[in-house]
Amino acid sequence: MTSGVLCTTAPGLEDVCAQELGEITGKPVHENYLGVRGRVLVKCSEYEALNLAREINRRSLTIHRAAVLLGGFEIEHRDERGLEEIRERCQELPFERYIHEHDTFGVRPSRLGEHDFTSVDVGAAVGDAVIERIKREEGFRPQVDLDAPSVIVRADVVGDTVIVGVCTTGDRSLHQRGYRVYDHPASLNPVIAQGMLELAGNPDSLIDPTCGGATVPIEALLRDPETEAVGVEKFRTHYEGARLNVLAARVDVELYLADATRLFEEVPELRDCEFDAAVFNPPYGLKIANPSVVKTLYRGLASVLSDLVSVAVTVTPRDNWMRAAMEEYGFRLSHDRWVRHGGLDVRLLVFR
Repeated sequence: MTSGVLCTTAPGLEDVCAQELGEITGKPVHENYLGVRGRVLVKCSEYEALNLAREINRRSLTIHRAAVLLGGFEIEHRDERGLEEIRERCQELPFERYIHEHDTFGVRPSRLGEHDFTSVDVGAAVGDAVIERIKREEGFRPQVDLDAPSVIVRADVVGDTVIVGVCTTGDRSLHQRGYRVYDHPASLNPVIAQGMLELAGNPDSLIDPTCGGATVPIEALLRDPETEAVGVEKFRTHYEGARLNVLAARVDVELYLADATRLFEEVPELRDCEFDAAVFNPPYGLKIANPSVVKTLYRGLASVLSDLVSVAVTVTPRDNWMRAAMEEYGFRLSHDRWVRHGGLDVRLLVFR
């Protein structure tokens, strides 16, 4: 049976996550475990897994959660028979190694794909299997606590694939950073920000011209406290929120309240500056009735960035608009991939 620490990350950034996990653990790392996107497996013995998971939780900036892998398998059916398969196969997994007599446990299920059962049904099937397995192997019935269990069992069903593990991160995903005292309504997943910084070449200096709540510059400084990071925000509410987040993160970010498309007029001291890279998450315009507003914004950003940086990394579902704007001002697309941001597929673009 395969053993190790199974980590979740933003789908599309598995390679970035795998690189970081390899550096942290020194272990072989496998992307897209069992073909499931957003899953990265650190291969190790079952005896090393728990301590490695703790170290990953402490140091990683690119994962959502880490779990000690108990097993992964395929089901043949996606109806009630599939639930019975899950129940039977999970009774073969060694839950007793992690759930002891005075522990409580709860199952956190997820399901993706077309099935004739729900994630709640999956949770019930796995919970039954945990109880039956421990009664058979250890002679006691473990107590269920769905609100605040001492042991969290995660069970993911993706199409025909089932992955089960013991979560070491808890119910709060690591991408929900503690510094987020102000939550921008279109905030960037910090894990995606870390991927963007990696693809930007880990710049020593950077500017985010549409910084919102300052996720990108903060993440840059969490990655390397010596980074020179500048954030520009047009709207005062978000600018003040960014200031709160920077204070909470205890990092040094230089923030400007300004329209980045008129940056040199509004912040003349930046006119002669140069940065290694621009890393930014611009508005997408998905809820704007007149999309030309976003096209104009992208052209304005490209114009200003052409005088500031030689590398620009961005995410947007409006990739054609962004590419046209950046190429108009001398940039060329050097890298293009999709990433899953919340419930939306966006393009992560690198221009040079």
